[in-house]
Amino acid sequence: TDVQGSLEALSVSLEKMQFAEAAAKIVGKGVGMIGEADILQAEAAGATVYGFNVEATESASMLAQDKGVPVKVFRVIYDLLDDVKARLEGMIDTETVRVALGRAVIKKIFRAEKSYAIAGGFAEDGKIQKGAKVEIFRNGASQGMGKIDELQSGKQAAPEIRMGSEFGMKLSSRATLAEGDILEVFVEEQHKKQLTNQEMSQ
Repeated sequence: TDVQGSLEALSVSLEKMQFAEAAAKIVGKGVGMIGEADILQAEAAGATVYGFNVEATESASMLAQDKGVPVKVFRVIYDLLDDVKARLEGMIDTETVRVALGRAVIKKIFRAEKSYAIAGGFAEDGKIQKGAKVEIFRNGASQGMGKIDELQSGKQAAPEIRMGSEFGMKLSSRATLAEGDILEVFVEEQHKKQLTNQEMSQ
């Protein structure tokens, strides 16, 4: 950093970036221009060099390029902290989130095969969507999972069916369907996990 006060403020904020999924670790710090010694220390630690209101010397810049050490320079403290936090968030895996769409009841089984069934249903809540997944319930107990391959409203193909409507469908599933079964319809979305526990101090 440029001055000791900046170094202390940044050090305190960075040391607070301790989350359950990822954390920031300071492997070296100092006041003044970024020099070759900083680059070599970062290379040994597999670290990134951050500068605040300072630049790297010409020889340090050349060495950083040669060694493949990232050097990032900022003029605003919060921009530097945001960059570090974004890198921590980038280390976190995504999680699969189940998003409920609607609920339907099976009214009629027209054809039942080992891997799929043709059935008629009634949308009790939300919407029934082509391509969505379903969990099949009978008397409150899960019978297995499935996927809606085709939907029909009347005799016409439909992308979705709204609450209060009857429909026909082709449902892929290894489970055996029965009249009266409840279908919980949902899609799965990939969400980036959020950093948890201690929040970053700004």
